[in-house]
Amino acid sequence: VGTLEARLDLSARKLEQASVQVEPETPTALDESSGAAELDRLRTELTVSREQTKKLEAARLEARETEARLRKRAANQEQLYASLRAELEVKKDRLRTQEEQLQRLRALKVAVAASEPASDD
Repeated sequence: VGTLEARLDLSARKLEQASVQVEPETPTALDESSGAAELDRLRTELTVSREQTKKLEAARLEARETEARLRKRAANQEQLYASLRAELEVKKDRLRTQEEQLQRLRALKVAVAASEPASDD
């Protein structure tokens, strides 16, 4: 986007210079043969500069839209990542709880198994 804006500024300056050069100071300042050729050249340069300015402006707008889209996409991905991280933490916590319950059940099973032979006596 920055390079497009720089090229647009350069093109705008060329356009201004060409616009200033097209306006003769006095009608008699240019002799007829070279003046007409110079005027045609300057008008052509002005037309080319205007077309280039329009193209650069369109490219700049497209680049800004693309940049905005990419920024939005990146923000959405960051939100998704945060959501996934939170979901992962919930699952880890649930797993930890289940492992603790499993350990308690195993300990209870061992305790019950140990108390059964003593009861049978």
